[in-house]
Amino acid sequence: MIAGRYSLALVMVLVLGACSKDPTPTGAQTSEPAAAAPYSVELDAFYESFTDEWMLGDPDEAIEDGYFTDERQDLAARQVTPRSMKYKRARVALARRGLEELNAIDLDRASAAQQRSAAVLRWQLDYHASKEPFLDYLSMPLRSYRGAGRMLVTELTVSHPFRNARDVENYVARMSQVGDRMSEATADAAGRAEHGVLMPRFITEAAIEQLQVFVNTPPADSPYITTLRNKSASIGDLDAAKRDALIAEAT
Repeated sequence: MIAGRYSLALVMVLVLGACSKDPTPTGAQTSEPAAAAPYSVELDAFYESFTDEWMLGDPDEAIEDGYFTDERQDLAARQVTPRSMKYKRARVALARRGLEELNAIDLDRASAAQQRSAAVLRWQLDYHASKEPFLDYLSMPLRSYRGAGRMLVTELTVSHPFRNARDVENYVARMSQVGDRMSEATADAAGRAEHGVLMPRFITEAAIEQLQVFVNTPPADSPYITTLRNKSASIGDLDAAKRDALIAEAT
């Protein structure tokens, strides 16, 4: 099973690449014109529009993949993917809608490659669409490994690009959302606890220790600020005064 928040995006990208038209067979030429090979333009259009919508809803993944080539990439680069249970349910609903739209397409008109790709995508969409009854038990939000406390740091300090002044501005804009995202993850964990879903004690203790280290670190020495300071130092179109102002704003 492919799991994780980015798995559907990965499948969609592979599907898009696999759905090129089947090559024209080689061999002896005949005087009879070759029949047009089956190919569904409708299916290709669905792949593109649905993948775009999916990635717009997960800015962390769009940033990491550099998915968009227009202004939508900059829009994503100023956001942090939500961590709330409401967001998780919305993703389930989107997967269900995508599954319905895919199932409504007449695959008899699709090429063999497209039909195989549709089967893979249907499997992945079905996985995401069936998550809702199990959301309390999937991906505990404050776990020490891949929980919000760790992954928010990683998404900014590792995945965020630092190529120009705009990237630095976007980084600071994303930093301003970290507190809200941690609050969402905390509320999610509290909601699960009300349903009797708790992490094992050793994981809880490790998560608390991890968060305490972060909280006890002076802001200027935090990984967010040290990354900002270090990675912005050599950006050519960012003058010193602007850089200092952004660091001060982030701190």
